[in-house]
Amino acid sequence: MWYDRDPQFSAVTLSQQGAVPVEEIYGERVQLAPFAVVQLIRIPVLEVAVRRFNILDREQVRARAEMIKVVS
Repeated sequence: MWYDRDPQFSAVTLSQQGAVPVEEIYGERVQLAPFAVVQLIRIPVLEVAVRRFNILDREQVRARAEMIKVVS
């Protein structure tokens, strides 16, 4: 991934023989390494055995709902 920062200044080249002045803009490019956005959830085995519903499926549904809430 790379992004170009907003330029802080520009340079104008003077024209010759009635030509239009040329404006040169110098920017800075930033490169970022990709990274995963995840959260590991640890659920005790005893808690899984006690529950009457599949806790892993419920955690996936809750995670999707949270991600939709953040995006909206």
